[in-house]
Amino acid sequence: MLSRPWTARIGSVLLTATGLFVALCLLTYRPADVPWLSSHPLHPPANLGGALGVWVGFAGRALFGWASLALTVLCFLWARRLWRGLLPEAHGPALLLGTLCFITSLATLLSLAATSDLAKTELGGLSGFLLARAGTYYLGWVGTALTGLCVGALSWLVVSGQPLRISG
Repeated sequence: MLSRPWTARIGSVLLTATGLFVALCLLTYRPADVPWLSSHPLHPPANLGGALGVWVGFAGRALFGWASLALTVLCFLWARRLWRGLLPEAHGPALLLGTLCFITSLATLLSLAATSDLAKTELGGLSGFLLARAGTYYLGWVGTALTGLCVGALSWLVVSGQPLRISG
């Protein structure tokens, strides 16, 4: 029977490898590799993740822009915690929702920083662009920024495994 620390270390190595793979896919993404976006896609794809990397890069950059790189940082953070034997207190659905909220709030904040619509979608992806546009309409620029910062800070507590209770 496998001991718990040994399996946690395997999970840590797998999370690190996943984080590196996602980072390579996002950083080497080229729209010309995606068959739906190009009449003559490159063969083989220029993405270092291969055909799967093309779709990972496309999904990440289209939905969340450069904020999708936060997923790699989170993978490294979770891998480090697992390696040290610090298992997360959050359950799967809470961790998934916290991760989605964190990346989406980061995408919104990145979109707010841009001036043109093209730059907004490139920095924050479709989700950041739409949330920044709706947020500035209803809350103004400052209200949207404050909301994004609050959602980002609260979701960071969940995904980083920080305790929500105050001790002492």
